Amino acid sequence: MRLRRRLLGYKTEEVRALDKDKAIELGASIVGEATVLLVACAAVSFEWLRLVLPKKKKNILYSLFLCNLLKTLFKTLFFIFQI
Repeated sequence: MRLRRRLLGYKTEEVRALDKDKAIELGASIVGEATVLLVACAAVSFEWLRLVLPKKKKNILYSLFLCNLLKTLFKTLFFIFQI
């Protein structure tokens, strides 16, 4: 990639690494925003299910939906903290 940029006449710049405090702050911010987004999506989905489905099917689908949501949350958190 560096050779290609040189051949095309672009300046090559070195990217400076973040210091430890800034990296931790940025990671915490990303995890916080992802959590807020996940909770908001879950609230919208639950509300949609509540309005669309008849009462008998709601309990079963709520349970399945909640299980899938928690599974997705744990996979996401595992992926974030694995890195």
